[in-house]
Amino acid sequence: MLNLEKAEVESFKAINDYVSEVKSKISATAAATFIIHNDRIVNEWYSGVHDNFKNSRLVDAESRFNVASVRKTFLGFSISAALQQRKIKSLDDLVIDYLNDLDNGVLDRTTIRHLLTHTHGLKSRDSRCFFARN
Repeated sequence: MLNLEKAEVESFKAINDYVSEVKSKISATAAATFIIHNDRIVNEWYSGVHDNFKNSRLVDAESRFNVASVRKTFLGFSISAALQQRKIKSLDDLVIDYLNDLDNGVLDRTTIRHLLTHTHGLKSRDSRCFFARN
């Protein structure tokens, strides 16, 4: 756990409490919140254990969670924020126009809309086509 100032810990108490309540409501064994602001960790909170077994390990900074399809929510939120801030011009822009470290040969015709709707066809170097379905 980071050494955060007391005021910082208190300012995130409401969100940590909310996550704890949801954890209880859905009968999850564990939960965590981790918030970064201006390249600085401002909230790091853990609750629960890894599974329902006796002597299960407590959740901590080394824990890994199976978040399944939650990345879709983050992607949608991130794209919405980028559009609102005019960092992205259109959903029909090519992904390679915004991300420099991608393989242009694989993503050359993939748009941001493709990523949001999970309809992008990714082609491999040997021209076979793989379709992502999430």
